[in-house]
Amino acid sequence: MAAEKLTKARLVQITLIFIVLVSAFTWRTIEHREEISTKISCKKEQICQFKDLETDYSILFNQVSSSELKITLQIIKNKMENENQITKSIWLSSQGIKLERTHLSTSQELHLSIINLENKNAFIIETDTNKLITLILSN
Repeated sequence: MAAEKLTKARLVQITLIFIVLVSAFTWRTIEHREEISTKISCKKEQICQFKDLETDYSILFNQVSSSELKITLQIIKNKMENENQITKSIWLSSQGIKLERTHLSTSQELHLSIINLENKNAFIIETDTNKLITLILSN
C-alpha cells in the first residue's frame, strides 16, 4: 500500500468529521442523562403516582407492622389498546433497607421484612422501558 502525502484539504476533512462525531456523542450523552433523572416524594399509607413512556402507575407503601412493609403496584392508565389484559412489571431496589433488584408486577403484592425503616428511604424503580425513578419514602 503506497503512502500518500497528507494534504491540507484532507486534514480539514478529517478534523471536521472528528468534531461532528464528538459533538454527536456529547449531545446524546447529555440528552440520555436528562431522561432518567426523575425523583418523586411519597408518604407511607398514601398512593404515589409515576409514569414511564406508555403507562401511568400507582404504588402504595403500607406499614403492616413495625417490621413489615407491604408494597402494592397498580396501573392507572395504559396507552395500549387492550389494557385490561396487561400485566406490567417494575424492578424495585433500595440500599437503605438492603433490597436488591426485586421484581414486582401488577398482579402481586410485595411484603418486605425490615429491621429498621428510617424516616426517609430511597427506592429506585426501573420500569419496562428502562426508565429509572427515585422514590423518596417518608413517614
